[in-house]
Amino acid sequence: MGAPMMTRPLTLADEARPTPQATIDALMYALRGGLAAFDDPSNLDRLRRCYPHAMRQVATRLQDWKGKRVAWLPVWPDDDIETLVKLWAAVRGKA
Repeated sequence: MGAPMMTRPLTLADEARPTPQATIDALMYALRGGLAAFDDPSNLDRLRRCYPHAMRQVATRLQDWKGKRVAWLPVWPDDDIETLVKLWAAVRGKA
């Protein structure tokens, strides 16, 4: 495994900026592997950097995967989406 990631606490100034779409897209790509994606610290960091609007987008996209019916796109059970939201709150220090 690589060197540990350096993270700084998020500030109110950070909250005023939207989450970069590239961060959301990278997280969505990783989430194709389910909750195991968070075994990789870089995915935890991406999750931590998601602001509320981005987290709503992620959860909505995961729910939309249920209707896609393509082999490479996993169906996320509601319980796993709930676990993801709880993990997001925990890594952002809001739990």
